[in-house]
Amino acid sequence: MARTVTRLATIALAGLVASACGTRVEQRILHRSGCEVCHQPLDENSEPHGIADAHPAFPLECTDCHGGNAYVCDGKLDLTGEDPSCDGDWVYDQSRAHPSQAGAPKDLVGLTPEQLDEVDRDYLRFVNPGDLRVLQDSCGRCHTRESGVVKRSAHAHAAGELNVARFRAGSQPTPTPRFGTGPVVDPAPLGNEPCAAISVARFSPLAVQVGGDDPLTDPTVANVQDQYLAKECVGCHISDFGPNDAPGNYRSSGCSSCHMEYATDGLSQGTDPWVDKTTAPHPKTHAMVTIPPDATCVSCHHQGARIGLSYQGMRERQGEAHEDPGTDTLGKALYGFDRDHFITDEDPSNGFDETPPDVHFEAGMGCMDCHTKGELHGDGHIYADASCTVTTRCEDCHGTVREAANPSPSRKNLFRKDDGTLWLRTKLGGKELKVTQVIDSVTPGHPGFNELAASMKALVPKPGDPDDPDALTDWTHGDDLECTTCHSSWLPSCYGCHVDVDLDKSSPYQTTGLITPGLAAAHPGGFQLNDMVLMVNNRGKFSHSMPASRVMYSLSRGGEPVFENKPRARMVPPGRMSVGFGQRAVDPHTTRKRSQFMACDRCHTQGDLADPDNKVLLDLTHGYGTERFVETGCDPTNDDESCGPEDQRDYRLDAVHDLNHEAQVIVGHRYPSESRPLTADEINAMRAIVVPDDAPLSTEIPDAAATNPRWPAFKALE
Repeated sequence: MARTVTRLATIALAGLVASACGTRVEQRILHRSGCEVCHQPLDENSEPHGIADAHPAFPLECTDCHGGNAYVCDGKLDLTGEDPSCDGDWVYDQSRAHPSQAGAPKDLVGLTPEQLDEVDRDYLRFVNPGDLRVLQDSCGRCHTRESGVVKRSAHAHAAGELNVARFRAGSQPTPTPRFGTGPVVDPAPLGNEPCAAISVARFSPLAVQVGGDDPLTDPTVANVQDQYLAKECVGCHISDFGPNDAPGNYRSSGCSSCHMEYATDGLSQGTDPWVDKTTAPHPKTHAMVTIPPDATCVSCHHQGARIGLSYQGMRERQGEAHEDPGTDTLGKALYGFDRDHFITDEDPSNGFDETPPDVHFEAGMGCMDCHTKGELHGDGHIYADASCTVTTRCEDCHGTVREAANPSPSRKNLFRKDDGTLWLRTKLGGKELKVTQVIDSVTPGHPGFNELAASMKALVPKPGDPDDPDALTDWTHGDDLECTTCHSSWLPSCYGCHVDVDLDKSSPYQTTGLITPGLAAAHPGGFQLNDMVLMVNNRGKFSHSMPASRVMYSLSRGGEPVFENKPRARMVPPGRMSVGFGQRAVDPHTTRKRSQFMACDRCHTQGDLADPDNKVLLDLTHGYGTERFVETGCDPTNDDESCGPEDQRDYRLDAVHDLNHEAQVIVGHRYPSESRPLTADEINAMRAIVVPDDAPLSTEIPDAAATNPRWPAFKALE
């Protein structure tokens, strides 16, 4: 049916026609909404084209999500029939169809969560129906549970990062959440055991002045860090729109952060005639995705532990002075870095890749093939520790040395074939992959038997009667070690970070260096890829660990330093001031069948028990550190704010405790059980085992190992 479009409508349709002058006739189907008339016009064959259906799984009107007015009628509007009707003129006027922007910032990108809290809800919903502040009117109308819990998820509030950082600086007594990216309330703060101990009722937004006075009057590291966290760190996570400032950094907020895909360049690839295809940010297309692609996850998870990069076999360049020439790089700019910032192969001439991707990535698996929606959305309670939300384990799919996996019904992409073998179907692409079982690899006679895997068997006495044959247990490696402890092939460890805060900059608390990888110029190369530093993780198992902010702060005012190179510190029992360097157990996400970390001499004695040939390697693995990364900085036990030369001390930045087992780091996370450095008894038990001369793998230890920042080095594996 053809209707005459008034001049008001012509203005609205000006971008859709070649000549938009005066009154024209536009063919339309009456039951189509006004939104579709503009954003999905009819072509020359009277077929609608343009904006994609954002929610194909269930039919929705545009206004069901975005709000606004789908039908603007200058007369009496009737929506009771099969088709809407208007006894006057249909009007296609953007100002009457869209919610008012009056009083709202034109660009929501760059606003803090607190600033977004002040934006008109109707306008915010129109821009992004997935924003956490408007879910009750959009996604939450159908996805009740998910929208009800996600606001209290770690993805939303960033409490772990903020509160552990403050705990290490002595700003709060425990890492239990007190602050987040915004105010969060848990109506029933009794999380699942054993994580209930850190499930709290509420916390407040980390404002600029929280936890201390202006650094002009209170020049402490703890206070400077609060200003830094408030300025630089609360813009992470899905409570805001993200940076949207460089390739790979484009995303929306809330549910749309994950479920609305953005191209690397942030440009629209859709067919909506009203979307500018030359400016960012716009979603790739106007279509929600059930399973986010890896690029969506890595847009945030290239930071922190860098697991998104490591999983793909990439790591960050540490500056020309610290790199060998001839490295292979990604060849494209990402996340605000240039095209050569991400290294994919350390030395392409040697025939092997020192930093290979995870075998699961090579097989075609994405992040969502392992991680469940429950982990991403949370369970509705506020936790500070990711181990309370991330429950995925290698054993879920691969089983243990004692029994095959019995997958949970919640892992619907795992299935058994008629021959009893376990398979995984990837959620994106539907590729079918056979899932190997650990028990098969250690069972003699099985086609999957692996002699090297079986050699890890050891008999040790259990507590009780040592003469009782039943008091012997086997597979101590399988019981006491995480799978990734041996099967990770590399992990990035940054042993020095610097934050310079200059109070004379035009913006208060301006950071002039941000976090700079590597040590000061006198100690180059504070970045390692092949260090094994063991800790006991939250599951009570020996695990890889990595530095968590070995950070030094500097504060200047009036062109003069207030203090330089001062670490965080807090009081620890029994009343001792401890440096607030962090260390955390980690899954590097670099799994391989064979790994440098499988070498027995990484943990056990080679040569003489009293004077091991691999003592330097053992000291590194067991947390005593080396002389490779020694940094001079302020001694936090001295109250002199200027920190003169007499107040300096040297720090072994790769150590987690000294030879007397006095902690040199503050772990922070304590739940579900306390993650901690190794004890003297655990270290002595490891060193009491002597590696046989015919061990299948060994680590090369040069004479200068204790001081060589490029050691340990990689070598090719068969």
